[in-house]
Amino acid sequence: MFLSLFSFHVWTQKALKPIKSIPTSFTEPSDLLFLNDQFFVLGDKAGFFIMDALGKGDRQDFQDLDLEGITTDGQWIYLSEETYQRIWVWDPKEKKVLREIPFKHGGGRNEGVESLVFLPDTKEFILATEKDPNLFFRVDENFEIKEQFTIAGISEVSGMAVYQSIWYVLSDEASTIYQVDLASKRIMREWLIAVINAEGITFDQQGNAWVCSDDMQKVFQFKLPVP
Repeated sequence: MFLSLFSFHVWTQKALKPIKSIPTSFTEPSDLLFLNDQFFVLGDKAGFFIMDALGKGDRQDFQDLDLEGITTDGQWIYLSEETYQRIWVWDPKEKKVLREIPFKHGGGRNEGVESLVFLPDTKEFILATEKDPNLFFRVDENFEIKEQFTIAGISEVSGMAVYQSIWYVLSDEASTIYQVDLASKRIMREWLIAVINAEGITFDQQGNAWVCSDDMQKVFQFKLPVP
């Protein structure tokens, strides 16, 4: 995202500031998941890391061409690969891949799933492509498409998360976190954040939002203000 000096000043004045940041020990973090007091992070040329609170990441014995999204159903971890449009299912206890699920939605090469999130209330997933076009898919546990839709006001997606049954969508290009109502497909709240290249979002047990930045090679903690 290109910003002039003036627009950057205005943007940072209006944007929500992070509480703190953690530099990562690897490059290009693209998405992250907080689980069992650890961060599971994608990055460094489609590598997969388990990272501690100091940013130290241990590379796992799995990587793919273009890993972009990560979520969990509480048992397995699901990772999306964008270029060849695949979903990988990974066992966090055994630390190994269980299976590969093709997800061909009709887009071309490198137009696969940019982000995915599990919905615990319905046992479904929401998958999203990045842009041009940005599409959302509601799928079942077998990744069969139940619904395809767009959201007015969101044209690019870099990450998604669910916390306490509330759905959040992150946009890199807009530097914004959106709270979205799934039933109405409407934006309920939004927060501009002072992070360049915001690529992934997750929540910890205390409700803090954590956002990773690709170019800045950091993970930022935010407390989202609520009415």
